[in-house]
Amino acid sequence: MNRRPLGPDGPDVSQLTYGTMQLRANADGRSASDLLCHLHDLGVDTHHSSHEYDTHPLYLDALTEARTTGRTFHHLVKLSAPSFDNNRFDSAALHSLVDAELAALGTERLASVQWLARTPDASDLAGRLQLLRDQNDEILGCFDELVASGKVANVSSFPYHPDFASAAIASTTATTLCTYLNLAELEYVELLDRATSFIAIRPLAAGTLLADPADRPEPGTEPPGAPAGRATLARRCPDPARRAGVATTFPLLSPRVATVVVSMNSAHHIESLVEAAGSVTPDADAFASWVHDVRHTTEAAAGV
Repeated sequence: MNRRPLGPDGPDVSQLTYGTMQLRANADGRSASDLLCHLHDLGVDTHHSSHEYDTHPLYLDALTEARTTGRTFHHLVKLSAPSFDNNRFDSAALHSLVDAELAALGTERLASVQWLARTPDASDLAGRLQLLRDQNDEILGCFDELVASGKVANVSSFPYHPDFASAAIASTTATTLCTYLNLAELEYVELLDRATSFIAIRPLAAGTLLADPADRPEPGTEPPGAPAGRATLARRCPDPARRAGVATTFPLLSPRVATVVVSMNSAHHIESLVEAAGSVTPDADAFASWVHDVRHTTEAAAGV
């Protein structure tokens, strides 16, 4: 498994990260702890987790057991400040959340805090941008304190919208983006060169990239770019059995992408992804070629 730096100052993380949202007991006949150990042995020692996930108690138990074997793990942790019940950033609240995660995960440092700025109205982009402008000094100071303390190595942003991502990169320490990047969701491609690094989430677009291109899902049930991404993937990878690996490889072709979060619960499926994408190296020209093909397919379908 190749490793890549998360931001200009590290740390190095496995270029595939295990997303714990779908962790289940006895997957493939293994306990959850056995699954984490098996993934570690494959080189996947970086986990993405959130105390908001229903699976989090199971994950913490499995992690505690896995750590008794001497294996160590890197952690990307999703935290919001503010959350949906407030519209003001609270530095002390984020510090408390970080301390709670360090204790729960049994680690001294988080590889990255995936920061979400929420407000009571989830669609209020203007309000979130105003929060960023009004409290920039406090937000920047809090992130700098967390990094200087050694508790957090990197702060990344889940921006909800490219405009917020652009503003966060320009004004805060959260110059790593942690958001969707796949053949169906290319909204952040133009920001890759401005980000110091990128954590790519849901490389299969929640499974929609693997659906039969002949299927016609109900409108609104998949990302708008899914038909073009699915068609491009099918054209460039005729073997359906290889498409999950090829789609997972796509974000890693970008030199800015540090890791891709995969949430499959089957060890067999993750083994196939490790085989397909674990040793891939950045290739900016190949990445650009995929992006061009998807966008050309979108334009052709629209008659542009």
